[in-house]
Amino acid sequence: MRLNTKLLHPGKSALTLCAGAAVTLGLLSAPAIAHGAGATPQSLVSTEAVAGQSAAATAKTGPNVQWDWTMPTNIVDEFGWDFPNQQLAGPPDGLPDDVMSEYTTYQGASYRPGEYGQYGKIPTDGLHKVVLDGSGSTGEGTLACAWKIYSNPVVKAKANCADKTTVHLPEGTHKLQLKVTDKKGTTKIKSKIKVKNVLIALLGDSYAVGVGFPPYRVDGITGPNSTIAFDDPGCARTRWGGFVRAAQAAESADPRSNVTFINVGCGGAQVAGTSPNGGGVLTPQNTGTGIRPAQIDQLDAIVGPNKIDVALVGIGGNDTGFGGISATCVGALAGADLCYNADNGGDELWDWTNKRLEKLTTRYDEMAACLTSGAGTCQTSKSVGDPKTDSTRLNINDPAKVIQSGYPSLITRAKKAGETGNGSEPWVYCAWKPTPAQPMGADTYGQAPAMPWDAYWALNSAYLGEPGDQYVPPGSPDPAAEVGPLTAKGLTQLIKRNGSLYGYTVALDIFTESLQHGACATAPGMEFWVNGISTGLAGAPQDGAQYGGGLLHPSEAGQQAYADGQTPQTLDQAGIPVKTFADKTKPGKVRTVRLAPKGHSKSKGELRVTWKKPKNTGGGTINKYRVRISKAGDRDNFNSWKQTKQKKRWFKGLDKTEPYWVQIQAKSSVGWGERKTKKASTKLWNTK
Repeated sequence: MRLNTKLLHPGKSALTLCAGAAVTLGLLSAPAIAHGAGATPQSLVSTEAVAGQSAAATAKTGPNVQWDWTMPTNIVDEFGWDFPNQQLAGPPDGLPDDVMSEYTTYQGASYRPGEYGQYGKIPTDGLHKVVLDGSGSTGEGTLACAWKIYSNPVVKAKANCADKTTVHLPEGTHKLQLKVTDKKGTTKIKSKIKVKNVLIALLGDSYAVGVGFPPYRVDGITGPNSTIAFDDPGCARTRWGGFVRAAQAAESADPRSNVTFINVGCGGAQVAGTSPNGGGVLTPQNTGTGIRPAQIDQLDAIVGPNKIDVALVGIGGNDTGFGGISATCVGALAGADLCYNADNGGDELWDWTNKRLEKLTTRYDEMAACLTSGAGTCQTSKSVGDPKTDSTRLNINDPAKVIQSGYPSLITRAKKAGETGNGSEPWVYCAWKPTPAQPMGADTYGQAPAMPWDAYWALNSAYLGEPGDQYVPPGSPDPAAEVGPLTAKGLTQLIKRNGSLYGYTVALDIFTESLQHGACATAPGMEFWVNGISTGLAGAPQDGAQYGGGLLHPSEAGQQAYADGQTPQTLDQAGIPVKTFADKTKPGKVRTVRLAPKGHSKSKGELRVTWKKPKNTGGGTINKYRVRISKAGDRDNFNSWKQTKQKKRWFKGLDKTEPYWVQIQAKSSVGWGERKTKKASTKLWNTK
C-alpha cells in the first residue's frame, strides 16, 4: 500500500511550509530571519512587526537574513558634560549634547529668526528619514539587498547589504519586502515597519525652561564674571532643564522612532497678563530681547496642522505670585516676624495671593480651549494690550497628551535626627532670622524665603488651599493677625482640577516628593531641590558663578526630579513602548508533517501524526509540543490542546467521511512558537 502525501495542495510536496513567521518585540525571525545586527538585550524597541517568509526551501540555498532599521536621533546624548571644563566628556548622562537650534518655518508661516528652542525638523512633505540595515545578513560572496516598502508611493532601494540605505517614508505602518541575494540564491522576507516621529511641545515659565541650573560657560573666567550660556538668553532656556531631559529620555528610549522637540516656554511667563512683561501662553511677552507672540501662536506658526503627540506644560507659578510672595517675605525678614499680613500693592499679601488664584482659575479655563476640543474657543492676544481674538487650537487629539506639571515646595525640609514639632509631618517648615552674629546667608537655615509661620500659610494656601479654608498659622507671634478665608483653590489643587475637568495627565511628583527637599534641606539624602538665598547667590556648585535669577528655582537635583516625574508619562503618552529587545525569538513552525491512518489500516477512524522539530528553534531548546484537531467544516473550533514531548501523536474515533484539520505547535524555553496547520482529507482512509 502506497501512502499519498499530497493531501492539501496537489502538485506540492508535503514538505512545503505555508507563509508565516514569528515576531517578538519587533524582532524578525524565521528560518531565514534573525534579529537586527548589533542589537543587545539592553536595546529598546518601539515597533511591532509582523513578518512573513517565503517557502522554506529558499532558505536552504540562499543567504541567512538579518536586518534592522532605525530613525536618526534628533536629540543627541552620546557624551556626558564636564561642567568645570565646559566640554563633552565621558558616557551619556541624560542631557542633550547640542544646543537647541533656531526655529524653522513650517510651510511658509512666518517666524522671527534668532530664537532658539528646537530639536529636529518638521518635514514639509511629511516624510521622515528611515535607515534600513541588512549588514547582519550572511551568505556566499557579496550580498545584494533589494528593499521594497509599500508606502504611498511605493519606495524601492537596492544596495550592497554592507551599506545602510536611507529612505524617506510617511508616519504609519508599512509592509516591507527584502530580497537578499548571494552566489547561491535569494532569500526573501516580508514584514512591516512602523515609522513614528514623536512631536513634543513645551509651554511654560522659568521652571519649565530650566532656570535654576543655568549652563555656565567659563571661557577661562570663573565665579561671578562667568557668562551664562543659555540656549536662548531672552527666555533663559537651557537644554539641561528637567522638561528637556524628559524629551531626551523619550528620544533615547527607542532607536526605531525619533523626537522632534519644540520649546516655546519662557522665563517670567504667565498663562496671561496685561502688562508687556506679564504675557506668556495666551498673551505676548516682553522678554528683554523683544516682544514674543503668545506661546500658543508661536507653536501654531512653527507646527502648523501637524499633530502634537505630547505637550509638556509648566505654567501658573507667576500667575499665583510666587515672586511677589517671596520678595515680600524676604523683605519682612529684616525686622518683622510676619509677611502674610504685609502690604503688597494695597492688599495684604494673603488677600493679594487669593485674588491672583481666582484669576488663575479663569486663565486655566481659557488656556484649555487652546489645548483641547470641547473647552470653548481658543483666543489669544496678537499684540501687547490687545483684547483676545480667535486663534487656532493646537492639534492635540487626546487631552491626556497634555502633561501639566506642578511646582516644587520651596519652604519645607526633612526633619533632622531628634527634631520634633511642626505637627506630625515628616518635614518641617524652614525657619531663619538674621542676627549680627548670623548674617544673611551664613547658615543653611538662611536658605528659606519665609519664617515658619509665613511658610505654613504659604504652603497651605498658595499650594494646597481649598475655598472656605482659613489658614491661621498655629503659634503665631501675633495672635491678632487675621487671614481671611480662601475663595480659590491653591496652585497644586488647581492643577489637579485641570486633570479632572479637562482630562490632562497631571505630574505632581515634583511637589509631593519635594516636601523634604525645600530650599533649606540639608539632611543626607534629602538635599535641596530648590536654590535658596545662599545657594542661589553662590551659584551652581559646578563652577561657582552667581546668577540671581536662579534663586528659588530648581537645582541640578530638582531638574532631575522634574525629569524623573515626567518621563514615564511622556513615554506613555508618546506611545513609545519600552520593551527589552530579545535576542531569542519564539520557535518557528514544525516541519515535515505526515498524516496516516494508525497502523496503515483504513478500516479504523484513527489518525497518526508525525513531524520534525522547527528549523528555527528561537534560540532555545524545544522541550514540548502540543497538538489539536478539528473537523474541516468547523476549522475554527479545534478541540483542546494535547501536549507531548514526542514528535508524534494519534487520534481515535474519527469520521472517515469527514476531512480534518490538525494543528501543531512547538515550545522552547522562550515560549510557544508558530502554529502549523495541515489538512487530512477523506482520501487518506481510501489509500490502497
